[in-house]
Amino acid sequence: MLCGVCPGWALVGVAKQPGGWRPLILDGPVADDSGVRIGSAFAGDAGHVRLAGVDARLHDVVAWPRPWHGTGPFGHAPFLRQYWRPLVLRARAEGFVDDWSLEGATAYVERNWGNGFPPVWWWGEAHDFGGDPLTVAFAGGPALGRLRATAVVIHLGSHLIRLGEPLVAGVRAEVGPGRWVLRGRSLRHRVEIEASGDPAAAHILDVPVPAERRVLPWSHQHLAGRLRVRVERRSRLVYEGESALAGLELGRAP
Repeated sequence: MLCGVCPGWALVGVAKQPGGWRPLILDGPVADDSGVRIGSAFAGDAGHVRLAGVDARLHDVVAWPRPWHGTGPFGHAPFLRQYWRPLVLRARAEGFVDDWSLEGATAYVERNWGNGFPPVWWWGEAHDFGGDPLTVAFAGGPALGRLRATAVVIHLGSHLIRLGEPLVAGVRAEVGPGRWVLRGRSLRHRVEIEASGDPAAAHILDVPVPAERRVLPWSHQHLAGRLRVRVERRSRLVYEGESALAGLELGRAP
């Protein structure tokens, strides 16, 4: 489920596997600290989303615990192309998407914003690791000129690991169609993420062009990719596991 708010209009949509991508362009969005509302067609905040065919409520919310974005204080810099921040690291969902019940499902919520989409970007998220209390999320792309930046967030139990701060906790990303490989380290942690999806099976999702009230099919999205993660703390293995229900994205202009 996504909602992209632009000046005077918004793109909202639901992607299902199987089921495909169902987008809508709606006029007159209102966005503030309490969420987003678009007439009677859409309402969403960190605890509830409502759209035609969708009514999802979140309970037992594990919220983002820091005052800064996913990339740390550097993420507040005013010159970056895009900004990214997890809002709900995990929560218990209830409700429905069309004829699907969300009972027993786990949810994740995030926000990104900026002047528009860069020519290429990458993203991933997974929280289904056989019942383990783990959420893995990452996002990256061109940050300034040719500088590429990737942020990684891992929430394991009550412990938050955040990588992506330049010169302090950097992340290297090797990304291509169907392949996401990230390696990062800080003074305490070392993280390896390897994710994959069949490029031929990717959903082609739309992204908004904010100033032109139109969308472009630039997002190659996997709703059930594979993601393996390994986490070390001071050279000791603290977690290693794999999810077969990872959301993975590679966005690129033609």
